[in-house]
Amino acid sequence: MDQSPAVINNATVFIIDDDEIALKSLTALISSMRIDYACFGSAEEFLDSYSHSDSGCIVTDLRMLGMSGAELQQKLAEMGSALPVIIITAYASIPVAVESLQSGVFTFLEKSCSEDELWQAIKDAFIQNKDRMTEKHKRDSIEKIIAILTNEEQKILELIAEGNSNKQIAYTLDMGLRTVENRRHQIMHKVGVKSLAELMKFFIQAKRIEAGNLQADSRQR
Repeated sequence: MDQSPAVINNATVFIIDDDEIALKSLTALISSMRIDYACFGSAEEFLDSYSHSDSGCIVTDLRMLGMSGAELQQKLAEMGSALPVIIITAYASIPVAVESLQSGVFTFLEKSCSEDELWQAIKDAFIQNKDRMTEKHKRDSIEKIIAILTNEEQKILELIAEGNSNKQIAYTLDMGLRTVENRRHQIMHKVGVKSLAELMKFFIQAKRIEAGNLQADSRQR
């Protein structure tokens, strides 16, 4: 079995199953892969200890007492979790698998799957988690920068992005040209860029994040 330290480093498989025998069997299998793991008897138990800093993936049963594996995935998505969810079940069917994948489950396996199939799914999930964490850190960094921009600076940034010159911005906001020039310099310093192209790249990323947050809020209502 090919094991890549670059993929599994600092990653944990969170195993969730309310069937003690199945939990022990799955734990033994994942333990043999020499990966860090943690076991939970229910989705609720896992959520009680969950942290946004957790990295790795979740391997869980579909049908459990209380919250199901699919419901857990939906809950984690609402919380903004970066952990991919692998559902492994004895009750596999095409409609159930399709519904789970459409709702955001990373992959769907039968309990009769081979060790290699599970290992490949875990490796792929770890890679996706790493990509999600990188994107999340980037998004958090941009949100922090936006938060330290004053309302005036945000308005100026919007006007810069629309292609307005310093003179046009000064006229629109009824302020002195020197003031606009100073504010523009402050914006670039806070964002950490040295060129207009870099500033526009930041602005586009910030707008994408804003749109994503609005969509997420809409889904949760």
